[in-house]
This record gives sequence, structure tokens and C-alpha cells, in this order.
Amino acid sequence: MKLRVNLGALTRMEHTSIIEVPDNVPEERWSEIARVMYEHTEAEDFTEDTEFWERGECWCEKVDDATETTSNYPHSEDWEEET
Repeated sequence: MKLRVNLGALTRMEHTSIIEVPDNVPEERWSEIARVMYEHTEAEDFTEDTEFWERGECWCEKVDDATETTSNYPHSEDWEEET
């Protein structure tokens, strides 16, 4: 039997800006400033953060035996049922 193994990974995109604000802007407003900046930043202004890597959705599905095998997992014999 052959299985198609789908592995998802999530990476992060980020954008960094230095902005000028009055000295008396309270720290409680900083989240609001970030939210407004986010809403007004275009997708192409973001760059990939190569340090961030998180497991995404992973699943298997049975495939037709005619499907070409693209990888041989080194421990596939571990999945055989014991008789």
C-alpha cells in the first residue's frame, strides 16, 4: 500500500518600521498603533522570518499503487502489523 503523506509547516512573515510618535503617548496605546500600522501595510512589505517554524497540519491518505513513490522512509518496516 502507498500513502501520500502531507506535512504542513507554518512560517511567519514580518514587517518592521521605526515611527516617530510624541513622547507623551502612553504605553497602553502602543497596541493600537501596531494594529493601525498592520491594517495599512501592504502584503509585499512583509518579509519571511526564517527563524520561525511551527508544525502545521499533517495527514496521510491512501493512493493508487500506480502512483510513483517519491520518498522511502527509512523505518517503514516499523509500521507492519505483527502476526
